[in-house]
Amino acid sequence: MAVCYVQVKVVDMLVDHLACYPAVADADEQRQLEHFIALASKGQRIAIVFMVVRSGARALVPNEDSAPMFTRLLRRAIAVGVEVYAYRCQSSAEGLILDESLPVFGSREAVTLDW
Repeated sequence: MAVCYVQVKVVDMLVDHLACYPAVADADEQRQLEHFIALASKGQRIAIVFMVVRSGARALVPNEDSAPMFTRLLRRAIAVGVEVYAYRCQSSAEGLILDESLPVFGSREAVTLDW
């Protein structure tokens, strides 16, 4: 049986209809990505799921302004096969309800959506 390790992140930062993650640079986030890169490089299936809780989001991008190292590592992770997904979610007292999927881009400049 194949194993896939999945990490789930909640995204609550929205800039110009783009969900941005992380809101601030975090050394733990960087270490986790480095670990995922190492595992994926050895053939392990890894997935990161970003749950966007802000309405109006049309895509997910890494927050290059406040977390440039995370941005570089996320791009590298994608390049070695880490699967990255983003979903718009509705949040309530009962939990999160998964809504539609959102495209993921490696930078704001790469966004190719027609608003």
